[in-house]
Amino acid sequence: MRLYLRCRRAAWVAAGMLSAGAVVGLAGETGVPVPNLAGGPGYGTVLALLAPAPTVAILAGGLAGRRLPGELAAARLVRLLDLVWVVIGVAWFALAATATDLAGTRDAAVRNLVGFAGLMLLADRYLPYGSAAAVTTAYALVGTTLGQARDPAWWAWFLRPAADRTALLIAVVAAVVGLTALTGRPRTPRHN
Repeated sequence: MRLYLRCRRAAWVAAGMLSAGAVVGLAGETGVPVPNLAGGPGYGTVLALLAPAPTVAILAGGLAGRRLPGELAAARLVRLLDLVWVVIGVAWFALAATATDLAGTRDAAVRNLVGFAGLMLLADRYLPYGSAAAVTTAYALVGTTLGQARDPAWWAWFLRPAADRTALLIAVVAAVVGLTALTGRPRTPRHN
């Protein structure tokens, strides 16, 4: 278990998840200016809605520490430990984010983290190793600059208010599909 925690950079990931959750808790409704690449004037986006994207990069960094050949031959089911790892990371973030008094902002941030974690797990499963963090962060940047005018586009679900059911559904589906991909049959490492 010590080797597993060391490979997953457990201490750094736990500190990063708590710090990111605290940023959400302290930022509250603080807005950040965002350029409008679709044309027109720029607009502001709540920082707490964007914080989960780089936070998922912290989780992806922990998963990138895998030793795949050894883990494929391990006696313990390492994929199940990775599932628990991701759930604990999301829980750490949610715990730290409860510092905010604004329930809507907190709920939307946790929803976004769950959805981005699902996207990260899908990217981790089907794209080259180490690219999962870049995929989720790039999706957040593109969605922020192109997906919002007056009302965010459906595919920019992470910018929608906490009460938006479509955004919640998309986040939950992404998380379920990502967790299913994580616990599925392991892919064999490619040798170049």
